[in-house]
Amino acid sequence: MHKPTPKKTRKLFYNEYPYKIVTRVKYASYLRMWGILRIIDWCQTGIGPNPSYASKATLYTHWGKPSTPSPKEKAQLLEFCTILSSFSDKDCKFRVERSTLGIFLKDKTLYDTVSLALENFVTEQWEPENEEILSVLLTNKKIVICNEYPHNRYKYKVTLKPFKGTAGINLLEWAEQYPIEKLFLGNSSKKYLSTNDPISDPWMYVSDEKMVMMLNFASSGNVRRCEEFILRSSINSSS
Repeated sequence: MHKPTPKKTRKLFYNEYPYKIVTRVKYASYLRMWGILRIIDWCQTGIGPNPSYASKATLYTHWGKPSTPSPKEKAQLLEFCTILSSFSDKDCKFRVERSTLGIFLKDKTLYDTVSLALENFVTEQWEPENEEILSVLLTNKKIVICNEYPHNRYKYKVTLKPFKGTAGINLLEWAEQYPIEKLFLGNSSKKYLSTNDPISDPWMYVSDEKMVMMLNFASSGNVRRCEEFILRSSINSSS
């Protein structure tokens, strides 16, 4: 597999990790249920934690349909998990999503080592573009690095917690009294605040720190997180 060009980390993953590797292998979803060592054992013996179907070499896709891995798929899964097992005790975080496994890391050397070891499975990578960016990210975990401010004016993104009763409607009415230069709400956020639609958390772009404080007060402190946009050009003069 061709090694992908690393993307630039704009903010810490999980407020902690500056490096991310995305890998793909069929049946990776079983890592969540079985773990690495049980999958290795199943690939080698054909006997899994649930003999009612695993011993018959039948697994299931993420759609819940029965599927029997081909010898090639089984060999790839075994290779993948065997490599992965050598890093399972390192300082990193795994996240399984269907056939992909995201690996989040703090250390550049470990990131390079894992990336090389799993190069046949890597589909995406993220890393800070230089030491200056890395230092800024680690110093302030609530920032997002960008080339320009959203809509060329907003310096903050405020994500809110779910509201109860009419609190969301009240906040929407409060927000709509301010011009777009001060606050910006997307259509999905407006829908959430007006109906308490639970699809996603509402958020707003905010112009400045004073407006952030006013929003926090108007929402009765119902803020999940506040992220500040930092221009890349203000960090690295060579950008």
